[in-house]
Amino acid sequence: MKCKKYFYYYIPVVFFFFVGILFFLIHKDIVVVKFFWNSKNQEFILNSKDSYIKRKDIKFFYFKDDKLLSDSKKIVWFKDKVKLLKHLVNNWLSFLQEERLVTNSIGLDTVCLGQDGQTAYFSFDKYLFDSDWPIYYKWNFIESLLKTIRESGLDISSIVFLVNHKIMQDDHLDFSFAWPIGGFK
Repeated sequence: MKCKKYFYYYIPVVFFFFVGILFFLIHKDIVVVKFFWNSKNQEFILNSKDSYIKRKDIKFFYFKDDKLLSDSKKIVWFKDKVKLLKHLVNNWLSFLQEERLVTNSIGLDTVCLGQDGQTAYFSFDKYLFDSDWPIYYKWNFIESLLKTIRESGLDISSIVFLVNHKIMQDDHLDFSFAWPIGGFK
């Protein structure tokens, strides 16, 4: 009889304990709550620094079966050009991995802009190409990246390719200079 009396006191305590955990997870953005009555296709997302970020459809270009193809994806569009370039290229690389066009997992570690704001320095964590790729595939791989960035509308004129903050070395292609965003085609 005595246990039954205390049992009714534990029910609200346990309930509010779980409600507190839920509010904590929502506050730390571990759990995201979306309300259905406001489920319109949101064009803008509010960032933690009170700057607006836009979602935009981007064409990802890739080289497959001796053709330059494209696929449209919606990505987050940041106001900061450095953050946007890193996000765009990493999404493009992830897309290529999903399509199994590259075998190794490649990521863009660092993006820096030159003093003029027109030259971008990309430092990848690994070498971009497979070792058995011919020059034609390597060249078209770079061309598809350049076209993806060019068609996205970013104001960049050239890109310097680095691996672990050192100039990328290749037997076929020369990466000691900046590649123009217009490509060589």
